[in-house]
Amino acid sequence: MRKLTAFSGLALSLLVLAGAGCLGNSTPRPTDPNGGTNGSNENAVTAAKTYAVGEEATVGDIVHQVVSVETMDTIPSSATLPEWDLIAEDLPAADGFTWVHIDGETTNNSKESQSLDSTSVVVLDADKNEFSVSTDTTIYVDGDKSPVYITLQPTQTVEWEGYFQVPAAAEGLVLKGTDLDFFSEKFVLIDLGL
Repeated sequence: MRKLTAFSGLALSLLVLAGAGCLGNSTPRPTDPNGGTNGSNENAVTAAKTYAVGEEATVGDIVHQVVSVETMDTIPSSATLPEWDLIAEDLPAADGFTWVHIDGETTNNSKESQSLDSTSVVVLDADKNEFSVSTDTTIYVDGDKSPVYITLQPTQTVEWEGYFQVPAAAEGLVLKGTDLDFFSEKFVLIDLGL
């Protein structure tokens, strides 16, 4: 029994030492030249170049462009798609929030199909809070244009439209567009002028 206890103690000591060695001198990872960082997300929002509405913003093989942007307290029933006319109604933003309506384009210049989804384009405020596209706006956005899920073939450009609900007092709003690689942290920022 003593031999087993001594052996267990030795094994535990080796594991602790090996684990401490793995932690070692961790240094911050450098900023990625295409925006974002190589693993650290802490300063990622300030690391990327910021583009303007109407400018093409390239990240990897993907090009994002905001064509137009507007804010509204309520999505009017007149914005309802024809196939949903029977249930058309105004959709007010939640208390203390406003809608940011964005028309955008995304181009896939890679040699493989890519997917634009709700994590590919998000709105950030000055405090780096992240706001995803609303999925409660189905009756206002054509399914082929909703950035919840769109497949882009190589060389294809798609138009998209999304409503993002953000705090009414939010400032410094930007659209963050990724390179459409789920595991990548590369992105571009487009100043929405709001």
